Amino acid sequence: MLNHLLSLLPRLKEYSKSLDDFAVFADVPWAFIDGDGDKVTYLFRRNNELLVSKRGDVATGRWEYLSVIQSMLIEYNGKKSIYNQGFVDNVVMALLKDGTEELFLLANVQKLPDLNVVGYLERKMDGERPAIGQPKIEPAYKEVRLKESSTILLIENKDTGYGLYPVGSKVIYENKCKVQDGKYLLSDNFGLDIQQGKIRAVKHPADDDAILVFIFTIIAIFLLLPMLVYVLKR
Repeated sequence: MLNHLLSLLPRLKEYSKSLDDFAVFADVPWAFIDGDGDKVTYLFRRNNELLVSKRGDVATGRWEYLSVIQSMLIEYNGKKSIYNQGFVDNVVMALLKDGTEELFLLANVQKLPDLNVVGYLERKMDGERPAIGQPKIEPAYKEVRLKESSTILLIENKDTGYGLYPVGSKVIYENKCKVQDGKYLLSDNFGLDIQQGKIRAVKHPADDDAILVFIFTIIAIFLLLPMLVYVLKR
């Protein structure tokens, strides 16, 4: 996990703010879960006082931004440590202890109540940047019924303009369960080849008519060919 986080930080540099922007982290409740499973809250006061709270007990310390090396000096519990900037925004602070690969991860309790720093950084790297505190928007689905069955499928409504059932659209059952791989015939005679929960191929009802026309044409040619040869020989 540590190596994974360390690999994320360089790629997140473009999204990071600077530690010299005190408005980002000052007077904000930052927290993490310690080795005992308790939530520890850090409050960096604008007067450089540091408040550390655990189970309601509060201890004090000091913090200072060192502009020369663009790092933060934290004095707490009789120790002084220098932390370099890894990633900072108004949701997460990832600080790297100077000269080591030791990460100090803090989450803004008000913005990220579950304190899932890793998940947030991964989403940030992927460019999702979801609005914190807002519900995730689920894709819209349209209902379709299987032919000669009461089973209903929900197909992601991509509205791409490429037919009723665009290839690549997600498909689930009405109860939101995963649809097994296979071929399905819908009530409107469209056929769907579903693989790994998505439409891989679509068979149009007109395809069957075209095949029948082709077959009958071939049969007619073979039936009429002897007659045509007889006429030409006369």
